[in-house]
Amino acid sequence: LSVIKEQDIESALTKFALEQQVDLIVMGESQEVTKQQNMIHRLENKLKRDVIIEIVPLEFASDQSIVLPASL
Repeated sequence: LSVIKEQDIESALTKFALEQQVDLIVMGESQEVTKQQNMIHRLENKLKRDVIIEIVPLEFASDQSIVLPASL
């Protein structure tokens, strides 16, 4: 788990993912409506390799439960 704090988070995430050979990124869902505005799609294009990007939805259905490992 890494936390990155930068003004330009898109560039920071791209740089970190490439330098650290990241294969999984977990991000919150984007509220940007078009693919061009959507940072998730721009990251996929910039990384151009096998990186899995898991998206956490803005809203969970009320019948879903979230289970976190005790180590977190």
